[in-house]
Amino acid sequence: MKKLLACLLALLLTPSALAEFDLSALRDDPGFAVIPQHGTVNTIYRANSQPFIGQADEGYDGEVVAYVDYIHLVDQEATLLRLVISTTVYDSPLNGERVRLSVGGKHYTFEVEREESEYDGIYMEDFSTCLTDASLPLLKAIAQQKRDNPIPVTVFCGEDAVFSGLVLIPGDDAAKLYDQFIDLGGKKQELKKLDDAWPCTVDSAK
Repeated sequence: MKKLLACLLALLLTPSALAEFDLSALRDDPGFAVIPQHGTVNTIYRANSQPFIGQADEGYDGEVVAYVDYIHLVDQEATLLRLVISTTVYDSPLNGERVRLSVGGKHYTFEVEREESEYDGIYMEDFSTCLTDASLPLLKAIAQQKRDNPIPVTVFCGEDAVFSGLVLIPGDDAAKLYDQFIDLGGKKQELKKLDDAWPCTVDSAK
C-alpha cells in the first residue's frame, strides 16, 4: 500500500503535472488577439499594442517591425513566447535563415522559420523563433537596459547579411511580457528540453 501511494505521489509531482500554463488568462484578456497559426493547429496570442516599430539601416530599401507574442504548441504541449521579425522589401525576398539581435553586449543569433508573401513586387517575410531556456534571457536583457535603446537586428542568408535595421522594444514592455510569462507558469515547463527545437547561440558582441 505504501509503495502504491509513493508511486501516485511521484506521478503527481512529475514535471508534466507541473507544466500547466494558464492559457485562459490570455484568452480572456481583451488586450490580446487570438490568431490561429496558418497551416497548423497552434494558436497565437498577440498583444493589440504590437508591433514594435523599427527602421531599416541606410543602404537597405525596406521596413522592419518586431513582435513578441505567445504561441500555444499543441504537439509540444507547451506555450512559449515567440519572437517575430517582420520585413518588407522590394524586388526580391531576403530568404533569411538566421536572425541576430544585439542587446546588453551580447549577440543572440536564432535559426528561424520563414513565412513569405508577395504582392506586386513587394515581399513580406516573417522570421520567427520561440524563446526557450537558452534564449529567454534576451527578453530579460531588453528589460534591464537603462534606457530604451533601439536594438540592432541583422538577417542572414547563409553567411551573408542581407538586411539590417533597428527595432525598439521598450524595456517596460519586455519586463511585462517576461513577468507575465513567469506568472502564468511559463518556467514550470521544461524549457531546456526545447532548446534544440529553436536553436539560439549567444556570443559576446565585443
